[in-house]
Amino acid sequence: GYLVGNPVADEIFDGNALVPFAHGMGLISDETFEDTTKECNGTFYETSSVKCENLLNKIEQVIQLYTISLRHENP
Repeated sequence: GYLVGNPVADEIFDGNALVPFAHGMGLISDETFEDTTKECNGTFYETSSVKCENLLNKIEQVIQLYTISLRHENP
């Protein structure tokens, strides 16, 4: 398992690493990874393509299924 707290070091580098990481961890299929890589030209951060953005949104929905969050009204 993995547990990381606020690991962002560089938004662009880390943002571009999310899709390959999700693929490597088996969270998204080879087909989804290949389609997204092709449509986004290998750049997954600050994209201007609507098709790319739609694919990234689908990947984000999958990743959110595994996001652990603690919500406190009064911490």
